[in-house]
Amino acid sequence: MKAALTAALAFVLGAAVYFIIVWAGNTAIEKNYLSDEDCQQRETQYVEAFEQFVADRGLSSQDTWAMKTWCRSQTYVYLSIYKNNELFYETDGTVDASYDVPDADSTGQDPIDPFLYPVKFADGTFGVYLYEWSETKYYNMVSVVGLTAAFAILIATILISNGRMIRKVIRLSNDVKEVRDGNLNKEISSKGDNEFTQLCSDVNEMRMSIIKHYESEQEAWKANSELLTSISHDIRTPLTALIGYAEILADDQLPLSLSVGKNTQKSAGRKHTN
Repeated sequence: MKAALTAALAFVLGAAVYFIIVWAGNTAIEKNYLSDEDCQQRETQYVEAFEQFVADRGLSSQDTWAMKTWCRSQTYVYLSIYKNNELFYETDGTVDASYDVPDADSTGQDPIDPFLYPVKFADGTFGVYLYEWSETKYYNMVSVVGLTAAFAILIATILISNGRMIRKVIRLSNDVKEVRDGNLNKEISSKGDNEFTQLCSDVNEMRMSIIKHYESEQEAWKANSELLTSISHDIRTPLTALIGYAEILADDQLPLSLSVGKNTQKSAGRKHTN
């Protein structure tokens, strides 16, 4: 149960860190990178780079392969070129007539839409619509940082929890070894209310059971020793007398009176000694 709660807590913390980082990063991008002035400046720079590319190579509106090469080199740029009210080129290389541009003026040149940049090709001036989304790379970076931080929080939380459990297991192992070596008075305890605490309680109960069994054996041994001592004392006295009488009867070289007196003294001496 505790392991599941720890995993859930780690997931919640990781998710919270991820969303905080993403929110803070996106806010910073929108404030410092996506202002109208900054966007206009970047678009202008891309248009100037494209115009320089066309001029350096003397490209005409028919050199679509060269334009496609430039567009592929610009990861976050979408380019469309218009002429005579028709869209004749865009970044993916397709041609589609859908963009309405005002009719040509009296000079025969197309008026340039406010959203189009005039770019001179070898065969005339064309309107270029350019859209850049370079902020995408920064959004992706923020997402990667958020995911990395969330994953780090998840792993750190689990490792901290497992580290505590490992330390408890090591402590339990050391306590059990001490009990095994003969220190039955070593108490095994663990704070908390989880599976590991129950395990420690079971081991401690086993230790108490061993102590009770040992004490019972000691009491039984003591009782047996006392019984044997009592029986030995009760048997020793009559046996001593019987041995004395047997020796008297066996001594047939002495007169009966002396033999009885001598052996009576021997018997008395043995009794005194015992």
